[in-house]
Amino acid sequence: MRIVIFSAFPLLDRHPYKRRLLASLLDQEYVEEVAVVYGYSGLLESARVAKRLYTITEGIRRLKSSGGGDSSERMNDARASMGPELLEEGSLSSQASKLQTEVKRFDRFGDAACLKFLAEWQPDVGFNLSGLYIPEAVYSLPEKGVFGGHFAELPRIRGADTVRWTVMLDQPMIVSHQVLSQGYDLGDVVLRSRVTVNRGDTIGDIRAKCREVHADGCLEVVASIQSGQLVATPQSELEGSHFRKMGKHLEGAVDRTLKLERYSHYAD
Repeated sequence: MRIVIFSAFPLLDRHPYKRRLLASLLDQEYVEEVAVVYGYSGLLESARVAKRLYTITEGIRRLKSSGGGDSSERMNDARASMGPELLEEGSLSSQASKLQTEVKRFDRFGDAACLKFLAEWQPDVGFNLSGLYIPEAVYSLPEKGVFGGHFAELPRIRGADTVRWTVMLDQPMIVSHQVLSQGYDLGDVVLRSRVTVNRGDTIGDIRAKCREVHADGCLEVVASIQSGQLVATPQSELEGSHFRKMGKHLEGAVDRTLKLERYSHYAD
């Protein structure tokens, strides 16, 4: 089986769960080869996109954290004191190189060069770990499709800020693996996995746990494909609701819910 991992921002792509997933995939006897394919690979493009995605404070925290994985609008200051080799140390691309796994970098996933590489490489399965949109021209190339982990129960909670909305709506924390499709969060669901939430956990803690469950789910998906037991359940667009990014007022309400331990789905 040939597997492609899609990610973004290679210089700062330092999430531990991605490195664990790559190593675990390569340990499977039925996995022939893995390739890591990046979009938004340039420094300027990374800074521009990250500026839209993250606040300054969050960006700096991620840059300093060994587990962080994204840029911020102060990337110019960071790269003035840190060369590419230092920035990339401990990253997914650095680990891939050490494991002699092919790494390809593109400005966009839908670039002609990216599509040409994928068509020639002929992956069986893809996993989207980029957190970004994967165009149809890309996700239609792997024979079995491209799978993504959604941090909420599908179809109940679609859209953005799904971890926070799950807490706000007092629902169990779930990571849903789906086959990417044209509809946003409307792909066939292949796996739903419960995330353990403990008293005292913050939103950041819960997201970190969701990432680890995401990695475990990717391995389970591959095993199910290999055994021929993968079951894909279609979603109806009429089911569930689509949520937008929370405003500061609701964010504060969710944080207070966790701080006061009023969430109903703690493991203990």
